[in-house]
Amino acid sequence: MFQMTPEIYVDQSAAMLRHTIVAGKLDLNQFKILITDEIFSQTPKFTLTGRIIGASHLLSFEINGQQYHEIFACTGFVAEGDEIASYGPLGKISANMTLRLDSTTTYSFSSQTLDSETAAAWLAVFEEETKQLRKKGGTLSLGLHYDFPRDEITRQIPKTIVQARFRPEKNRMEIETAHSYSNEQKIVRSESILKFADGL
Repeated sequence: MFQMTPEIYVDQSAAMLRHTIVAGKLDLNQFKILITDEIFSQTPKFTLTGRIIGASHLLSFEINGQQYHEIFACTGFVAEGDEIASYGPLGKISANMTLRLDSTTTYSFSSQTLDSETAAAWLAVFEEETKQLRKKGGTLSLGLHYDFPRDEITRQIPKTIVQARFRPEKNRMEIETAHSYSNEQKIVRSESILKFADGL
């Protein structure tokens, strides 16, 4: 697991988050990667690399020799591969989609914006679960967590949290994330699911 300290943290807006799926190459050098980890599976054969990039996340899936990337971020980027799905900003468009990546894999994504006060209990439990998952380690799950500098006005600590588990009994990968925006008193919760065809 790799972690570094960000040089600058800039408050962004939950409403400006954009969701994009890229098939093919993506230059990772254009992102400020703060922490990363991976999941490996032989049956079905895939690799998931999770990354926290500032108050955003980047997930890379290698499935059947093909690369796919989920970018959920406020900032722009350059994709060498094909943008096969995109929506945003979040403040203007509903955040639900289902996509067939190939003949064996279905991808779905959903997100919701919550008020920090009402979602505080859920965030605390989710954060602790993620920290425990990270301590546990293993090849079929990951937990990424990053605290940013405390907001001087709200006195809250902005966080980005990514949790992923492969469920062999369901033949699917489940990914849940939380992005908190203390400056707006908002938390964006997202869920991504990779469903693999039975028998792989």
